[in-house]
Amino acid sequence: MIHPSVWQDVNGDYRGLDNKVHNAKGFAYHSIFSLWDTYRAAHPLYTIVCPEKVSDFVNSFIDDFEKTGHLPMWNFPGNETWCMIGNHAIPVIADAYLKNIKGFDAEKALKAMIATANRDSLGLKQYRENGYIPANTEGESVSKTLEYAYDDYCIAQMAKAMGHDDIYKTFIQRSQNWKNIFNPKTGFFQAKMNETFVEPFEPREVNFHFTEGNAWQYAFAVQHDIEGLIEMLGGKEAFEAKLDAFFNDKSQTTGRDQVDLTGLIGQYAHGNEPSHHIAYLYNYVGKPQKAQRLIRQILTEFYKNAPDGLIGNEDCGQMSAWYVLSSMGFYPVNPCGGRYELGMQVVKNVKMGTTSWNFLRPKFSDEMTYDGCLLDFDIIVPISEVKIGKKIEKTYGDIGYATVSNGTSIDFQKDFLDKTHTTISFGGGYKSDSLVKAKIRWDSLFSIVPMPYIAKGNKLFKDKQTIALACADKNADIYYSTNGSTPSLKYTQPIDIQGSITLRFFSKKDNKQSNEAKAVFKESNYGFNVQLKNPPAPQYSSNSDHLLADGERGSEHWQLGGWQGFEGVDLEAVIDLKEIKSFKRLALSCIQDQNAWIFFPSDIQFFISENGHDFTEIGRLSPEIGQNTEGVQMQEFDILSNGKARYVKIVAKPLAPIPAWHKGAGGKGWIFVDEIIVE
Repeated sequence: MIHPSVWQDVNGDYRGLDNKVHNAKGFAYHSIFSLWDTYRAAHPLYTIVCPEKVSDFVNSFIDDFEKTGHLPMWNFPGNETWCMIGNHAIPVIADAYLKNIKGFDAEKALKAMIATANRDSLGLKQYRENGYIPANTEGESVSKTLEYAYDDYCIAQMAKAMGHDDIYKTFIQRSQNWKNIFNPKTGFFQAKMNETFVEPFEPREVNFHFTEGNAWQYAFAVQHDIEGLIEMLGGKEAFEAKLDAFFNDKSQTTGRDQVDLTGLIGQYAHGNEPSHHIAYLYNYVGKPQKAQRLIRQILTEFYKNAPDGLIGNEDCGQMSAWYVLSSMGFYPVNPCGGRYELGMQVVKNVKMGTTSWNFLRPKFSDEMTYDGCLLDFDIIVPISEVKIGKKIEKTYGDIGYATVSNGTSIDFQKDFLDKTHTTISFGGGYKSDSLVKAKIRWDSLFSIVPMPYIAKGNKLFKDKQTIALACADKNADIYYSTNGSTPSLKYTQPIDIQGSITLRFFSKKDNKQSNEAKAVFKESNYGFNVQLKNPPAPQYSSNSDHLLADGERGSEHWQLGGWQGFEGVDLEAVIDLKEIKSFKRLALSCIQDQNAWIFFPSDIQFFISENGHDFTEIGRLSPEIGQNTEGVQMQEFDILSNGKARYVKIVAKPLAPIPAWHKGAGGKGWIFVDEIIVE
C-alpha cells in the first residue's frame, strides 16, 4: 500500500511528464506504477480493498497520455523510466471499467489504450505487421509478443463492453498473436528469425529473447486464453503433464545470470511475476488438489516473518498482493475483468473497509490422506461446491463481481472425490456479459490461423538446399511462392531451391488466412570453415561457428544476434581457406558495450600455417579499451600483410578480471565478435 503514491501538493499542483506544473482537478495525481508487476494481482486487489482509489489511478494514466501521447509503462516518480515491457496500464483501465468503477472518461481511456498499442516503438510496429516480433528486430521478442497479445485482449474486452464491435474484432484477433511464436515441435514459445525458430533451444536458458526469465517461465503466459493454450499443447492430459514437468524440473537455470529468479520450485520462480498465476492452472485440467498443494507450499515457505522472509523483490506490492489474495482462497489468473480461480484459503475471516467475508471451512481429520500424503486437516482437497449466501451449482464459474461487495459468507465445501473446476468473481457489477459466461473462448468468427514457419532450411547456403514448411495447426494448408508473387502454390512436400530467393507463404483453414510470412535465402560462397576451441555462450542467437565468416555483419544491437559472445574465455578460431591463398589483410570485428560488461579484447594475435599444425605469429594488437566508455562502439582490428597460408588462427583475450575502474570490478569480461575477415 506504499505505491502508487500521491504525487501532488495539497492544492493539486504537480509536475507532469511534460516537466511542466499542472493542477489536478477532480482527482489525485499518482505516480510510481510498476505496471509489469502489479497489473497481475496488486491492481485487481485494489479494486476490492480500495476501489475509490482506482479512478485516481486511471485518471493519472489518462493525464500522462495527454502529456506524452502514450500511457505510462513504469512511472517513477513523475517520470517515465521505460523500464520493463508491455503496455500494462491497459489491463488496469479495462479491469476498472469492466467492474463498473466510475469516475473517469471511458472514451478518453479507450482512445489512450488504442494509441499506446498502435505506436511504432518497442517492437509494436513489427508486432502489428508480422503478427509477432522477429528476434532480429527487437530484444526480448518472445516476452513482448506475449505481453502485447494480452494487452490487446484487454482493449478488445473494454471495446466490446462499450459497443465498439469493430475495435473488438481488430484487437481480439491481435490478442491471438501468441500462436505465431508457438513451436509445436518443442511445445514452447520461441524466438523466430527469418521465419525460423532459433536453434539450439534450451528451455531453462535465460537469454535476451525473454524478459527476466526463460522459455519455461513464459510457457504459460497466455492468461487470457488458457483453454486455447491447452488445445495447442494437445489437450488436458498433455497440459497437466507440461505443468508437472515445469514444477518438477531441475531448479537451475542456464545462460545469463538473472537475480530475480528466486523461490524456485522446479522452473517455477515465485520471486518473479511471470510465474505467479501458474500453480492455479491445474484447475483447468480438473486437478485442483495439485494447485492447492503448491499454493500451500508457496504461502508457508516463501512468506515468513523474518528479515529475509520475502522470496523476491516486493515490486511495489505484487508479491504481497499474491499472498493476500491466495490466503483468502482465490486469485485472478486473468487479471482483467474480475474472474478468480479458487485455490485454498488459510484464514477464517476477512474485513476490508466496511465489507466483511467469513470463510467457513469444513473440518477433517488430521489422519486423512490424499495420494498417500498426510494432509493439514482441511487443506489440499478438491473443491466440489461454493456457497455464497445460497449454493452455487458446480460450474466453471459464473459468479459476478458484485455478488459479495456488501459482505457475506463464502462457504468452501470440499471432498476427496469431485474434481470440479470452479472460479469465483467479486465486485460492483459487470459492463460485459461476455465476462460472466461459464467459458470464455473466442467467437469462431474471430479466431486466427497460426502462421507457418520454416521447419528446415538455412538463410545462408552454398549451391542448393531443401526447405521444409510447417504450421502449429496441422489441419491448416500452406501456400507459397518463390518468385516474389502472391503465394498460390499449395505446399505438399519440401521445396528444393538453387540460388537466392525470397519465399512468401501463409497458412489457410476454413477460408481464414494467417499473416503472410516472408523468408530470405541467400546463396553465399564467401564462407570459410571455422573451428573454435571454446564454444560461444549459447544464450545468443548467432551460435553457429560458420557465422563468424559468412559475409554478414552483426549490427550495433548486439542483443538481437549476429554476434558471438565469449565470457571470460579466449576466442581461439582457426579458419581453413581450403587451399593456400595469398592475402593482404586479416581483421577481427568486435563490439564494445561496457554497460553490459562487453569489452574490446585486451590482446589479439594473428597466426598463419600451411598444414594446420605449425603456426607462425605474424601480428599482435593491444586494443585501447578506455575507461567507463559510454554507449556502443564497433571496430575492426586488423593487420596488413602480404602473405600466403591455408590456415589462419586468431586468438583474442578478454579483459579479465574486470579492472577496479568498472562497476563489474573483479568479474568476467565478455568479448563479442563478428566477423573474421580475410582479404
